Amino acid sequence: MLPSLIICLALFGVINCQNCPSSEGYFQDPSNCAKFFFCSGGKIVHRYECGQNSVFNPDLKICDWKENVRCISGSSSSSTSMPHVGENEIPDNSIETSSSNPSTSSPSTTSTSTSTTTLPSNVIDETENPNEWHPPVGPTTTAEPDPADGFNDDYKIVCYFTNWAWYRPQGAKYIPEDTNAKYCTHINYGFAVLDYSSLTIKIHDSWADVDNRFMKRVVALKRNNPRLKVLLSLGGWNDSAGDKYSRLVNNPSARRNFIENAMKFLVKYGFDGLDLDWEYPKCWQTACKDGPESDKANFAIFVRELRQAFEPKGWLLTAAVSPSKQVIDAGYDVPSLAKDFDFINVMAYDMHGQWDKFAAHHAPLYSREASKSFDPNDGIFNINYTVNYWIEQGMPKKKVVLGVPFYGRSFALEGQAESHPLKGYGAAALQGGEPGTYTREKGYLAFYEICEYQKNQGWTKARDPSTGLPFAYKGNQWVGYDDTEQMRKKTDFIKSLDIGGAMVWALDLDDFMGRCCSTKWPLLKTLNAGLRGVKAFEGIDC
Repeated sequence: MLPSLIICLALFGVINCQNCPSSEGYFQDPSNCAKFFFCSGGKIVHRYECGQNSVFNPDLKICDWKENVRCISGSSSSSTSMPHVGENEIPDNSIETSSSNPSTSSPSTTSTSTSTTTLPSNVIDETENPNEWHPPVGPTTTAEPDPADGFNDDYKIVCYFTNWAWYRPQGAKYIPEDTNAKYCTHINYGFAVLDYSSLTIKIHDSWADVDNRFMKRVVALKRNNPRLKVLLSLGGWNDSAGDKYSRLVNNPSARRNFIENAMKFLVKYGFDGLDLDWEYPKCWQTACKDGPESDKANFAIFVRELRQAFEPKGWLLTAAVSPSKQVIDAGYDVPSLAKDFDFINVMAYDMHGQWDKFAAHHAPLYSREASKSFDPNDGIFNINYTVNYWIEQGMPKKKVVLGVPFYGRSFALEGQAESHPLKGYGAAALQGGEPGTYTREKGYLAFYEICEYQKNQGWTKARDPSTGLPFAYKGNQWVGYDDTEQMRKKTDFIKSLDIGGAMVWALDLDDFMGRCCSTKWPLLKTLNAGLRGVKAFEGIDC
């Protein structure tokens, strides 16, 4: 194997192997042809690994068959995947990684000419790729019968589709056809990103979004539910790093250019609107000292200009917003936004995590008095407080949609959970819990991983005696999460306040394959039972 320094010199010129080239884009890992990373602002934002028998094609910027690529690195093995960090709106220092396979049809073998599959690209002018993957006929999962009494849409169920979940190991891969379109009123496609230089929307992963037609395949789910609305979600936690969104909203010319480009993008892919997920105005990735005061007013102006442009088209305009009082006060002109957003999705989760150094449920409905001894923010880090605060600041009730997590936050405790008085709730934590088998992220477990651990790996489920919040543990591993009973409590909460409905993060994290519960989609079905009157889905216990 060549020394990594020599490989770095060969590929990029003289650069530090731990840093990015100055340009934004996708670059091959100099030590392994099967791995690649995405750079933005001079930093590595994501790491990826191609699937078996494939390597990264630096010309096409995709995972390609080995025979199509001249590999000059020391290794092309892809047997070990790095931990995957999803767009989970969390303030941690980890880097996203995932495993990517080429499609079932061979990619283009052209390696020197300009191609519409090049990442990143301004998709407005691209043409269809004749070698693109086409979806199979019919869904890839067993269809379930529609409930006889149907659905009502008095409350929204906004579902996030993530374009990286298909890179997970076999048994957890998620593609558009795994979605039952009738279980959601809206689907937000995550994510497109903001180009650092042009400040316009661009494709983030053209291998999924364009070559494998994920965007069009998700939009096509409307064939199974004509009332469904599919929105493009822009941003996410990782894409919110740095100053680019601030530069956009604070520049009138850039805003005009963005809106013109966005409208063409939405038309091209058939979306019904745009969901803004800048995290966050003024408080960049929760750091309120980083952004200028002008972010707050100019974000509101930006939203107003989008509304004016979208109105004639009948497009929806929404946003994923913070649950934090500090961020709300600093970054959102709520009365103005209330006029121009169709609704907001309050990310009422990740209120606790490995950054806290104590174990606690990350999406509690109410304040937990007993927590104040170790959690000084208990009074405001709960759903009841944050939802009512948004309403008090001027957001109409029906425009407030409550975000609910289909995942848990996990911890490695200092001691054994079994020996703790509350089985680990509130116990001191050393770090995030061990990565899940499929999600592969420290401090984070999908619902299907949690229930499978209980079914097959000896984890014990328990509830906090003062709140009823569910958690599970084994040894020093502890995770707080929402089960079906907690989902019922949240639907009751939504109806008691008569707010807009529920948003779920994310579709691919529910037990969508029925691997450990008595039915597929236990969490999503429970939301439909509570909010949309689907009696066939009542009483699910998982």
